[in-house]
Amino acid sequence: MSQYFPRTELAAQMAGQLLHPGVLDEGLRSGLFIAGQRRSAPDRQNHLSATRPDSSAGTTGRARDLCRLVERPQGQYQSKRDVVLVVDEVQQAITTDEGNELLLALKDHVLARLRESGAAPMPSREAAINAFQALGHRPEELLRALRQLQTADAPTDTALAIIAMTLRSTAADVELAKLEQLGALATAVFVRIAATTGEATGVFSGVGAVAYTMAVGREVKIEHIQPVVNELMAANLIMRRSHGHYAIAAPFVQQAWQEKQSLLRIDGSVS
Repeated sequence: MSQYFPRTELAAQMAGQLLHPGVLDEGLRSGLFIAGQRRSAPDRQNHLSATRPDSSAGTTGRARDLCRLVERPQGQYQSKRDVVLVVDEVQQAITTDEGNELLLALKDHVLARLRESGAAPMPSREAAINAFQALGHRPEELLRALRQLQTADAPTDTALAIIAMTLRSTAADVELAKLEQLGALATAVFVRIAATTGEATGVFSGVGAVAYTMAVGREVKIEHIQPVVNELMAANLIMRRSHGHYAIAAPFVQQAWQEKQSLLRIDGSVS
């Protein structure tokens, strides 16, 4: 049975910093970081792009209720107050129909606000959805793409697609740069997970240890793997879906990595 522990003063403080940030608080709008003991609920990086109160717990009804708070029936805010929406486990949200619907609803909300502001050019809904998906379902990144679209010379939908792919590639490169800093064994573990369709298993298996040994050129024992997996999770590069099941934390990073591997194979076959 779930329990609810209100933190009214803390919530008011957080909302104030997000809605009316001071000079030192501007960066808070890009991401909220909640610290806690490993395996506890706050031990996650939470993005403030959308909301799904504990997306892994099936609280979709509450999420839909929150979405309705910010809808504008006949030009009126239903909530009549400021609402701060916080994503908890956005990677889990995009694996469910309800989570995707929620994120798409927020994307539509962004487009509606742009239309009301008279912004031009405006992309089609289909182009915006494609860009949103390419950017890992991150409304903040979609806003960045739409800002760049205002100065683009190409046809609107074509320009948005190009901008989204460029931003996605840049963001993926930043994430993959973290991987290089973690070393060869971390890269080998990441590769094993990234090359898997769906969830990867056998990360700590004897077969996995042999594969890592071949990849790094030195003996890798099973006990060497856990610390590296912990580092990958701490860097938000991989996530543990369930016991023994792992996945890449950001799908767009996995897609970018797979595309690069395909290009390397093509280059190798040509040469």
